[in-house]
Amino acid sequence: MKKHFFLSLLAAVSCLAMVSCGDDDNDKKDSGNELVNKVSDNQMIFNDEKFDLTVTVSVRPPANEDVGAYYVEVQSSAFVGRFDLGTPLKGVIIDLADPVKSVNENQLSFGLGGNEEFVSFFSMDVYDSKVYSQVNDVEYSESSGFSEGSLIFTHTNDEFTLTMYGTLKNNDRFALKLVVPEDEVDYWNNN
Repeated sequence: MKKHFFLSLLAAVSCLAMVSCGDDDNDKKDSGNELVNKVSDNQMIFNDEKFDLTVTVSVRPPANEDVGAYYVEVQSSAFVGRFDLGTPLKGVIIDLADPVKSVNENQLSFGLGGNEEFVSFFSMDVYDSKVYSQVNDVEYSESSGFSEGSLIFTHTNDEFTLTMYGTLKNNDRFALKLVVPEDEVDYWNNN
């Protein structure tokens, strides 16, 4: 009887140990929001490497039937990037794994790519209710290159902000936070 009790106790302790190991692994992996919290304004973290960013924002104001757009350019010592964002998307949380449902017929296009030292590249275009994406040399026709992530941008009287994080389908992880004061935002003339 003691032998059966001991074996049952040993099995129960083994199960608890396995559960504990799984929890430890989950604690080590940051969620997207925790990754965003590791970057300051105008910084990007890519697979645990941080980059300071130079950011410019240009706005094409709405006119007639044109809804307008934001054009955001980012640059660091290792890569460059650009975001083309339709004005109606301002304040909308875009699910990067399934962006069509949040973007609808609005403009969303972005790409970030590196120089020889930072060879990673990813891009996405969403138009006509379809998504086209690329991660390094892999093209995703009519699907996203992201397994999860989000993008949101806002523009107030004080500043323009863009926050984005994601896990790409090749398991690269990144987050970025862009902040541009209102007096540095460039407005295009519609004339």
